[in-house]
Amino acid sequence: YLVNYLRATLVMMCCLLCERPESLVGIIVILAIVDWFTKFTAHTNLDKQSTTYQILSILVTLFIWYVVFLSKAVVSISRSLLVAGVVVFLHACLRLTEDEERQKVKVYKKQKKNR
Repeated sequence: YLVNYLRATLVMMCCLLCERPESLVGIIVILAIVDWFTKFTAHTNLDKQSTTYQILSILVTLFIWYVVFLSKAVVSISRSLLVAGVVVFLHACLRLTEDEERQKVKVYKKQKKNR
C-alpha cells in the first residue's frame, strides 16, 4: 500500500502545485539557484571554511528565502502534504480488514459461480 500512498501524494502535490503556477516557478528557481551555487563553488574550488564561501552562502540562502516567500512555494507544498495525509489517514481508517476482504471475495466468487 505504501507505493499507492506515495503515488497518490505525488499526484495531489502536482495538482495543487499546478493550481498555483507561481509556486511551481518558485520551486524551479530555487532548484536552479542551488544547482548554480553548487557548480560555481566546485568550479572555483572555494573552500567551505573560507570567508568568501560563507558570505556567498549567506547571500544565496537569503535570496532563496526571498524567492520562497515571494512564490509561496512552502505554502503549496505544505498544503499538498496535508491533503495527502488526510486522504491516506481516511483510507487507512475506512479500509476493510483482511478477514472482511477475504469474506467479500468469497461471496463474490460464489455469486459469480452461481450465474
